[in-house]
Amino acid sequence: MTMAHGKSSDEIRRNFLDLLRFSGDEAHLAKILAEAERFLREEDGTKKFSVRVARAQKKPAHELIKHLVGSRDVVEEEIDPSLIAGMKVIVNDEMAFDGSLRSKLDRLFSSAG
Repeated sequence: MTMAHGKSSDEIRRNFLDLLRFSGDEAHLAKILAEAERFLREEDGTKKFSVRVARAQKKPAHELIKHLVGSRDVVEEEIDPSLIAGMKVIVNDEMAFDGSLRSKLDRLFSSAG
């Protein structure tokens, strides 16, 4: 695939990684890519839904929240055993819903003290 100025996407990726190595920012690659992804989502109006569940579900994550998700939105599912039960839905990297048993137990014990 040819991109801007006749450079291939592989060449652009290579140059970008070389720049990160040269500047000493290679360790921050994940943060840089996440921020770029967030910026692009803002530009085109899509949302990212992260669904965290305690264990694998019979239905995929996008089925569990299909009433919230648009056709172009991104849905990621993550198994998080620390939740014990229930789920968390995080929209655009900001907490939206925490229906986990862990959260309920934390609230119960923090108000009991």
